[in-house]
Amino acid sequence: MITTRPSSRPSVRFLAVLGATALAFAVAACGSDSAGSGDGSGLPPGDFVLVADNVAWDADEIAAPADEDFVIVIDNQDAGVQHNLTIEETDFTTELVAGVSAQVLTVNLPAGEYDYICDLHPNMVGTLTAS
Repeated sequence: MITTRPSSRPSVRFLAVLGATALAFAVAACGSDSAGSGDGSGLPPGDFVLVADNVAWDADEIAAPADEDFVIVIDNQDAGVQHNLTIEETDFTTELVAGVSAQVLTVNLPAGEYDYICDLHPNMVGTLTAS
């Protein structure tokens, strides 16, 4: 007579489901200030996302590498409200665009601190530090 015992090893199907579930949780848990293609946000790729919401920036400081291209994605969540991003005392600026919208600004600055602002809303200010 042949008897069988349940295997102590998990099935291949179980491991596949477990692996897919773990991957989904890992992807969902990942978060940063970076935008990128495939991140599910629908935003263009960039190094930093600056969100305009309720006529305010979500960050009052941005860090960027000095003397290297750095991409800022401006995510305007204010429906029907125009915003732009101007880095003062530089030529780096975007157009005034009504939200909900996204714009991309590529900057390359020497080391230093730079103020940024929305030209229409003087309360929307911050500092970009290139180092």
